[in-house]
Amino acid sequence: MGKTQQTFAVEVLKSAIGTVARYETSDPPQGDLLVRLWEIAEQHKLFHHRDVFRKLYFAEVKRKLGFDLLTIPRTETDPAHGCLMLDLDGEDALRGAQSLLLLNSQLASDDPKIRRNAVDALSSLQASARKYTNPAVGEIQDAIRLAQTGRQHQPSAARKKSKQKKQLN
Repeated sequence: MGKTQQTFAVEVLKSAIGTVARYETSDPPQGDLLVRLWEIAEQHKLFHHRDVFRKLYFAEVKRKLGFDLLTIPRTETDPAHGCLMLDLDGEDALRGAQSLLLLNSQLASDDPKIRRNAVDALSSLQASARKYTNPAVGEIQDAIRLAQTGRQHQPSAARKKSKQKKQLN
């Protein structure tokens, strides 16, 4: 933005210069401040910085959740629902996620034929996923089963070890 650290601190963030100095050296920004920084970067068309702040914010949210899939069981008045947070690396992962989102929206369609096609596509996807031993697939299947029973999803110890080993590689 072409501002000094002091000007940025006082005029933009409305904070002390020492606060910004700490952000840059020892205590990086967190939480809502990351959202604020990403909005400031977007307003000034600093898209690379916006993306960095956005990624840091979502990584923090995911870390605080402690797992990728938060399931909320059905109640007498509401169906089961949940939130999924995944790191998507590469074009194939992004396309897969977009396809999954499209299928999810089709499951809510008023047209029974569209819903049936979406259910069939998901069944096919599930059958294909079962052919491979991937801890993430098991995690998702466990979470879905737990959501149906109304219990909270916690990753199994074996899957945690497998995930840690994969991250180390």
